[in-house]
Amino acid sequence: MRLWIGKYIAGVGLIHSLFGLIVFRATFADIARDMLFNTVGWQPDRGFAFWFVTVGFFWILLGLVLDHFERAGQPLPRFLGPALGALTLVAIVIMPLSGWWLFFVPAAALVFRGTPQAK
Repeated sequence: MRLWIGKYIAGVGLIHSLFGLIVFRATFADIARDMLFNTVGWQPDRGFAFWFVTVGFFWILLGLVLDHFERAGQPLPRFLGPALGALTLVAIVIMPLSGWWLFFVPAAALVFRGTPQAK
Protein backbone atom coordinates (compact mmCIF):
# COMPACT_ATOMS: atom_id res chain seq x y z
CA MET A 1 0.00 0.00 0.00
CA ARG A 2 1.25 3.50 -0.85
CA LEU A 3 1.87 5.69 2.14
CA TRP A 4 0.81 9.18 1.16
CA ILE A 5 -1.68 10.71 3.58
CA GLY A 6 0.90 12.28 5.88
CA LYS A 7 2.96 13.51 2.94
CA TYR A 8 -0.15 14.99 1.32
CA ILE A 9 -1.14 16.92 4.45
CA ALA A 10 2.45 18.12 4.98
CA GLY A 11 2.56 19.19 1.32
CA VAL A 12 -0.64 21.22 1.65
CA GLY A 13 0.82 22.85 4.76
CA LEU A 14 4.08 23.64 2.98
CA ILE A 15 2.25 25.27 0.06
CA HIS A 16 0.04 27.17 2.51
CA SER A 17 3.00 28.52 4.49
CA LEU A 18 5.07 29.42 1.43
CA PHE A 19 2.08 31.16 -0.14
CA GLY A 20 1.54 33.13 3.08
CA LEU A 21 5.19 34.12 3.36
CA ILE A 22 5.12 35.41 -0.23
CA VAL A 23 1.74 37.15 -0.12
CA PHE A 24 2.35 38.72 3.29
CA ARG A 25 6.07 39.44 2.81
CA ALA A 26 5.58 43.18 3.42
CA THR A 27 3.72 42.47 6.66
CA PHE A 28 6.44 40.07 7.82
CA ALA A 29 9.09 42.64 6.88
CA ASP A 30 7.29 45.16 9.12
CA ILE A 31 7.18 42.61 11.94
CA ALA A 32 10.90 41.88 11.53
CA ARG A 33 11.70 45.61 11.37
CA ASP A 34 9.89 46.03 14.69
CA MET A 35 12.17 43.34 16.21
CA LEU A 36 9.59 40.47 16.37
CA PHE A 37 8.77 40.54 20.09
CA ASN A 38 5.15 41.54 20.73
CA THR A 39 4.78 43.04 17.25
CA VAL A 40 1.37 41.65 16.32
CA GLY A 41 -0.75 43.07 19.14
CA TRP A 42 -4.20 44.08 17.93
CA GLN A 43 -3.16 44.77 14.35
CA PRO A 44 -5.47 42.56 12.27
CA ASP A 45 -3.25 42.49 9.17
CA ARG A 46 -0.30 41.21 11.21
CA GLY A 47 -2.47 38.76 13.12
CA PHE A 48 -3.97 37.35 9.93
CA ALA A 49 -0.54 36.94 8.30
CA PHE A 50 0.90 35.29 11.42
CA TRP A 51 -1.98 32.83 11.80
CA PHE A 52 -2.10 32.07 8.08
CA VAL A 53 1.53 30.93 8.08
CA THR A 54 1.33 29.29 11.52
CA VAL A 55 -1.62 27.13 10.47
CA GLY A 56 0.42 25.97 7.48
CA PHE A 57 3.25 24.97 9.83
CA PHE A 58 0.73 23.07 11.97
CA TRP A 59 -0.41 21.09 8.90
CA ILE A 60 3.22 20.33 8.09
CA LEU A 61 3.79 19.06 11.63
CA LEU A 62 0.62 16.95 11.61
CA GLY A 63 1.50 15.53 8.20
CA LEU A 64 5.00 14.57 9.33
CA VAL A 65 3.61 12.84 12.44
CA LEU A 66 1.08 10.90 10.36
CA ASP A 67 3.79 9.98 7.84
CA HIS A 68 5.96 8.68 10.69
CA PHE A 69 3.16 6.40 11.90
CA GLU A 70 2.29 5.29 8.37
CA ARG A 71 5.90 4.31 7.62
CA ALA A 72 6.20 2.51 10.97
CA GLY A 73 3.08 0.47 10.14
CA GLN A 74 1.33 1.85 13.21
CA PRO A 75 -2.45 2.16 13.09
CA LEU A 76 -3.91 5.65 13.06
CA PRO A 77 -6.78 6.57 15.40
CA ARG A 78 -10.21 5.75 13.99
CA PHE A 79 -11.53 9.20 14.88
CA LEU A 80 -8.98 10.99 12.70
CA GLY A 81 -10.72 10.59 9.32
CA PRO A 82 -14.22 11.58 10.50
CA ALA A 83 -12.80 14.43 12.60
CA LEU A 84 -10.78 15.80 9.70
CA GLY A 85 -13.81 15.43 7.44
CA ALA A 86 -16.07 17.27 9.90
CA LEU A 87 -13.52 20.06 10.38
CA THR A 88 -13.18 20.36 6.61
CA LEU A 89 -16.94 20.50 6.12
CA VAL A 90 -17.40 23.22 8.76
CA ALA A 91 -14.51 25.23 7.33
CA ILE A 92 -15.91 24.99 3.79
CA VAL A 93 -19.37 26.10 4.93
CA ILE A 94 -17.82 29.13 6.63
CA MET A 95 -15.21 29.86 3.95
CA PRO A 96 -15.99 28.07 0.67
CA LEU A 97 -13.37 29.96 -1.37
CA SER A 98 -10.39 28.43 0.37
CA GLY A 99 -7.99 25.53 0.25
CA TRP A 100 -10.02 23.55 2.77
CA TRP A 101 -11.43 21.48 -0.10
CA LEU A 102 -8.03 19.78 -0.31
CA PHE A 103 -8.60 18.06 3.04
CA PHE A 104 -11.55 15.98 1.86
CA VAL A 105 -9.04 13.74 0.06
CA PRO A 106 -7.04 12.62 3.13
CA ALA A 107 -10.18 12.57 5.30
CA ALA A 108 -11.89 10.15 2.91
CA ALA A 109 -8.72 8.07 2.61
CA LEU A 110 -8.50 7.79 6.40
CA VAL A 111 -12.15 6.77 6.67
CA PHE A 112 -11.98 4.15 3.91
CA ARG A 113 -8.39 2.97 4.38
CA GLY A 114 -7.97 -0.79 4.21
CA THR A 115 -5.35 -1.06 6.96
CA PRO A 116 -6.31 -1.58 10.56
CA GLN A 117 -6.73 1.52 12.67
CA ALA A 118 -6.42 1.89 16.41
CA LYS A 119 -9.58 1.79 18.51
